[in-house]
Amino acid sequence: RNGRENGLVRAGAYTNGNIIFYAMCEGVGYFALVGAMLNGGKGPHLYVAAVEIAILIVSFPTGRPMRGY
Repeated sequence: RNGRENGLVRAGAYTNGNIIFYAMCEGVGYFALVGAMLNGGKGPHLYVAAVEIAILIVSFPTGRPMRGY
């Protein structure tokens, strides 16, 4: 809410949001990979890691919220 100015996102708020988002995704990915290593590499842990990587690829930062449409 405080990071918006005239309908656009400020650069600092955009950067902070991306850092927090990637840190949360990284935590999930590491937890999934550690679980896969502890269980011998089989099971749903690798699916969780694959979904997390797909989310990171889809949400690649383009800076569009800062430029407008």
